[in-house]
Amino acid sequence: MKNRNVQGFFKNLKDLHDIKCPSVFAECKNYTEDIGNPEFDQLSGRLDKPDRGQFGFLVCREIKDKGRVIKHCKEKLSGKKCLLVLSDNDLISMVKLKMKEGETAVDDYLEKKLDEIID
Repeated sequence: MKNRNVQGFFKNLKDLHDIKCPSVFAECKNYTEDIGNPEFDQLSGRLDKPDRGQFGFLVCREIKDKGRVIKHCKEKLSGKKCLLVLSDNDLISMVKLKMKEGETAVDDYLEKKLDEIID
């Protein structure tokens, strides 16, 4: 996806966190088990060229071991690659927020997800 960097979460990635994201990558995994190293490495490989972007979403059915997922994300962040993992529940929550409160609420939701790996 192309990022316009006009406002909100994606603009903040660049301006506040120094994470370049002219393109936003997404990998969707329809697995019943938790995602692991191969899935993180696959998306991370797409972020090897900073001019293309250093941010991506890894979308999965559910997250059973949240601590392990956050650990993977933190490891990639130390290599200047930012991955956010979103589950079905996250997507449902964001759609509901968008419908009730608008885009700013979705931006806030994503910021909280980002804070989990940056802090």
